[in-house]
Amino acid sequence: MDRSAPYVWVQRRLTSGPHVTRWRVLALAVVFTPPLLGALSSPHTGFLHDRPTGIAAIVVLAVLSPLCRRYVDAYAVVSLVVFLVTGQTVCLAIALYAATRERRLVWVAVMMAVPSVLSLASPDSLIVHTSHAGFTLATNWLLTLAPVMVGIAVNQGETNAGLLADHEREEALLRESLLRERRYEQRDRLVRTIHDGVGHQISLMAVQSMAIAARPDTAPEVREKCGLIQDAGAGAMEALRNVLRVMKDDEADGPDGPDGLGEPEVSLADLDDLVSTYRQYGLDITARIDPNVDAGPASGTLLFQAAEEGFSNAVRHARGADVTLRLAEVEPGTVLLEVTNTAPDKVAADSALPGTGHGLGRLAAAVKAAGGALAAGPDGDGGYLLAVRLPIAN
Repeated sequence: MDRSAPYVWVQRRLTSGPHVTRWRVLALAVVFTPPLLGALSSPHTGFLHDRPTGIAAIVVLAVLSPLCRRYVDAYAVVSLVVFLVTGQTVCLAIALYAATRERRLVWVAVMMAVPSVLSLASPDSLIVHTSHAGFTLATNWLLTLAPVMVGIAVNQGETNAGLLADHEREEALLRESLLRERRYEQRDRLVRTIHDGVGHQISLMAVQSMAIAARPDTAPEVREKCGLIQDAGAGAMEALRNVLRVMKDDEADGPDGPDGLGEPEVSLADLDDLVSTYRQYGLDITARIDPNVDAGPASGTLLFQAAEEGFSNAVRHARGADVTLRLAEVEPGTVLLEVTNTAPDKVAADSALPGTGHGLGRLAAAVKAAGGALAAGPDGDGGYLLAVRLPIAN
């Protein structure tokens, strides 16, 4: 278990969240109810033995408590005065907490020292006292120590929460970097594959056509066709060289390439265009896209590719089925993209088009490298579900 978790829990309950008002009201009730009851039942403690004055002083202190951190010095003085009037150490609790939160160590020391001194010099002036001076000192010292410890815990929680947020941002940046590095590696492999595979095959076709054209028994019309093949091969090789040059320049100069050339970046902003394109292919798509989802460039590209893979599978295997795209931030720092399709009719299922068989595998590997998870398979109702869950930076 993370050792910082208790501090963060205390800090969030007392300073943020939907229940912060409830916690503060509860704290005020716990702090000021005992002094009011004490002023009613024991009006002769403190240095001013007057019940109405003691009650009024406690009420004023409670009313001013929302200003305790903005005016720490003034609230500490008022709290000390109310303590001396009533003799109730708990009246210093809010001021001690505020001084600790603002790191006013002098006021913390003064407000802890005054009750300790009175416990030894004039224990009868305190509402919490016994015939044993040591017990009186320990009791009042604990009453002042408790709010100080709560303030220290909240301060530590804020520090730990900040460190945790910094760590999450660093992890998000690292994931983005890994995604970009992976894209560059895939691009390099693609360059080698095109060069060694497609380029060689085009060269072989051109050489074979030249050999056929060079035979003395080759008919003129065949020789003419071989010339066309050679011209087409030369054009294909030139186009291939341009593609490889652009891809190499793109890798060297960044994702946009030189002068804006290179592979165009896609992001979540392009999802609407993707949905429109596949609707033109005949897919009946219902898009439920949360516009507030903000993923980084690399994560946005990966989510776009996941949606494209889901639509592509639906076109090949479930033509005529209803398709639903859902994109939402399901919890802070985690986004979920789902592509589901209903069961296709029998004709569409029997005439499914073949795919390469590698799309989902490559997508799953990329999602895993980004720290996410991919699930794909039948949804139990005859349809199909593709779900990608990715961490993103907030």
